[in-house]
Amino acid sequence: MMKINKKDLFIFLFPLILVLIFLLTDAGKFAFDLRNPRLLKMFTSSFVHWNLNHLIIGNIVPYYIFIVPAWYFSKVTGNEKKLYFSFLSILILLPFVSKLMYIYTVSPGFENTAGFSGTVLGFSALTVISFLFFLKDTFSFKLNQVDLIASFLVFVCLPVFFYDFGSIEIFLWLLLALSSFWMIYRFKKERLIDKVSSMLKDYDKIASISKLIVFVGCSILFFVFYIVFFPAEFVEAEVNVFSHLSGFVGGFVIGYLIYFSISWKDRFFLN
Repeated sequence: MMKINKKDLFIFLFPLILVLIFLLTDAGKFAFDLRNPRLLKMFTSSFVHWNLNHLIIGNIVPYYIFIVPAWYFSKVTGNEKKLYFSFLSILILLPFVSKLMYIYTVSPGFENTAGFSGTVLGFSALTVISFLFFLKDTFSFKLNQVDLIASFLVFVCLPVFFYDFGSIEIFLWLLLALSSFWMIYRFKKERLIDKVSSMLKDYDKIASISKLIVFVGCSILFFVFYIVFFPAEFVEAEVNVFSHLSGFVGGFVIGYLIYFSISWKDRFFLN
């Protein structure tokens, strides 16, 4: 059984800080207003919310859906320090990244913004990074640079299923197809299914089925909540799709740099 330390508790209990901020502050005073932009409010606006539904359903629930798998994969591979450093980096940097994207892509009538969603998407990227590291460490998956790029493109292009990206939509569909086929090819080449099956044989039948159910269930929840952040109707949902995408991109870059810590002179393979 994995030990829970103080840093783990901070990650798990962080939403309580958001709840306290919601109860004790006026969101309007700390929200980011495009008509009167201030650097400090680019940061503070990420931690205030308009209403209880916005706070809990829109941010806290997906926060746990995304951060718990990242925590688990990092703990079982001995990468707790990388997880903590990535968590703090995302927490500090992504509010500015998502607000910068918001400035350039906001629709008229939505100049005032608040919410933790851009940062939450950064944590979803951290789950992807930590899962790839888990495959590399646990199943000797020969992860390479192309695998990382393909994984990144799959999630960046996934919103094309629901959101109209206009003239670049065909290009995004092509990238999504190529990236998906590449990852399927790599999983098959590395015989990942066989390795997973072999590992499950070490457990009894009930334990094996339980682990599969948990993994499949968590995967479904992950994809469902990821997709929810990219609604088809921008105006009706009052959601900035591009600000959310920038959160995922920023989180992936941060996780990539911290978890793999590679330089330009490193080998193609990351093992």
